[in-house]
Amino acid sequence: MLIIPSIDLIGGRVARLLKGDPKYAWFYDNLGNPVTIAKMWESEGAQLIHIVDLDSALGRGDNINVIGDIIRALNIPVQVGGGIRSVWRARQLINLGASRIVIGSLAFKSPETFEAILRELGHDRIVVALDHLDGRV
Repeated sequence: MLIIPSIDLIGGRVARLLKGDPKYAWFYDNLGNPVTIAKMWESEGAQLIHIVDLDSALGRGDNINVIGDIIRALNIPVQVGGGIRSVWRARQLINLGASRIVIGSLAFKSPETFEAILRELGHDRIVVALDHLDGRV
């Protein structure tokens, strides 16, 4: 079994949202900074880290510098999602060292952009995230 720890970032801090609502964010500053937390997961045996850039997903900036710091600090693959809406952003994350990028609603809302990302980066670098509620995707 592969267990993949997820680190959600808001304003350069590790966070969790209650039901996806940024008004109800709580932060894990007591555990350390994002790099420290990622290294903790690696030392616990994680084989892959999943990072979600919530600022980018919410359209209010990004955490590209922190993501780069995490990738450079680890010796395991890092996949990144959250607010990837262009070929440029997808390429930026791969060039930063992300092993894969995670695409969500873009795959359905803008299939032409999604196909361009696939052509640019290849199928092996892309994960599609599907959410469902009450049996609907």
